[in-house]
Amino acid sequence: MIDTAKLTAVLAGHPGQASDYVGHSDRVTAATAPLIVIPTTAGTGSEASPDAGLHPDAHTISSGITSRHIIPKVAICDPDTTVSLPPRLTAATGLDALSHCIEGFLSKSFCPPVDAMALDGIRRVFRYLPPATDEGSNLEARMQMMIAAFEGGVAISKGLGPAHAIAISCGDQGLHHGMLSAIGVLASLPLLERQIRDRVRPVADAMGLEVGQSTADGVKALMARVGLSTSLSGIGYSTGDVAALAGKAAESHFNLTSPYAPTKEEFTQMIGAVLE
Repeated sequence: MIDTAKLTAVLAGHPGQASDYVGHSDRVTAATAPLIVIPTTAGTGSEASPDAGLHPDAHTISSGITSRHIIPKVAICDPDTTVSLPPRLTAATGLDALSHCIEGFLSKSFCPPVDAMALDGIRRVFRYLPPATDEGSNLEARMQMMIAAFEGGVAISKGLGPAHAIAISCGDQGLHHGMLSAIGVLASLPLLERQIRDRVRPVADAMGLEVGQSTADGVKALMARVGLSTSLSGIGYSTGDVAALAGKAAESHFNLTSPYAPTKEEFTQMIGAVLE
C-alpha cells in the first residue's frame, strides 16, 4: 500500500497518468506530494526506500519507480500495527527485510553508513524473527523487526542484486515477494561466496555463523525455523522453461549494482538449485 501511495503522490504533483511514470523514474521530480506513512508489516522497508514496486495484478511481473523524491518525509513505525500479522506473513515479510539488508550490503555501491545499518538489520532479523513469528504479541521482537525492515529499506538505496533478479522474474504467479526473495538469496549466496568471499564474510558474522559455515545454510536454517519452504516448488511456483526464466533474470537491472553479475548459465544453475 505504501508503494501505491508513492505513485499517488507522484500523480498528485505531475500531469498525466500512472503509465507515464511507472518504468520512467527520470520523469519524477520534486513536485511529488510529501508522504507520511505508517507501515503495518516489518518487511518491504518502503517507508525508508526510494523505490515503489507495483503489480497491476497478481500474475504480472512488477514494474515501478526509483526516485529520491518518493522517499516518505515521515515514517511512523509502531510495532503495535504489526501484532495482528499472521505467523506466515510475519516470517515472509521478515525474510524480505533480510534480503534487502544482505543484497544492499553486498552492492558494489559505496556507502559505509548504510553498510553498517544493513549488517545491523541482518543481526536483528536472525535474533528477533523467530520470536516475532512464534509470539505475535511480543512487542520487543516486533519493534526489533520494524527496525530491521527500516534498515533494509535504507539499504535498498545502494541497489540490490541477483536474488531480486530471480524473485522479480518469478513474480508472475501470485506468490509472496518475501518468500521469493528469500529463495533468491538461497540461490545466489553460494555463487557470491565463491566470487566475492571477503565481501560476504561480514554477512556471515552478522548472522552469527561459525567460521566456514555458509551463509546460504544460515538463511536456510532460519527459513526452516520460521516455517517457510526453501524451494520454489515448495511455495507453489510452477516452473516451465528454466532457461527462459534464467534469461529474464540475467537481463534484470538489479544485476547492475551487484558486485558480481551472473551469466544466464549461472542463473540457470542457481534457479535449478532451488527448484525442489
